[in-house]
Amino acid sequence: MPMDLKENKDLKEDYKNKRFKNRSFIRSLGFASEGILFTFKHERNFRFQTASLFLVVCLALLLKIKRLEFIILLFCCLMVMACEMINTCFEWMVDLTTNYQYHPIAKHIKDVAAGLVLLTSIFSVVIGIIIFTPYLLALLFKI
Repeated sequence: MPMDLKENKDLKEDYKNKRFKNRSFIRSLGFASEGILFTFKHERNFRFQTASLFLVVCLALLLKIKRLEFIILLFCCLMVMACEMINTCFEWMVDLTTNYQYHPIAKHIKDVAAGLVLLTSIFSVVIGIIIFTPYLLALLFKI
């Protein structure tokens, strides 16, 4: 339902006066935490990625990998999770604006957002293989 011009002007004025802006950093952190928990609760892939992060961290600690390699692994895992949250935002926005009705452009938007997650996931797995392989081979041939 489109907004009439008067409501639109009022809304612009509210944003201009920052009535909708969070004035408290702590409240902003709370809202951000709610977003992460919401994604964890409602997105199966995000839960899988969180479990993968946990396994990567455990394996990295077990193998005592170098600090820089550990940072790279964390960065890769968190990039995948961030892209999953972006994908979730796109999916929900598309569903909201299309009223769950099929539209070819809506499908492309969702597919491109999902592709973003897939690309970062593949990249992260490749980086993980490159980093973990020497440590795993050393462990294998030591035993």
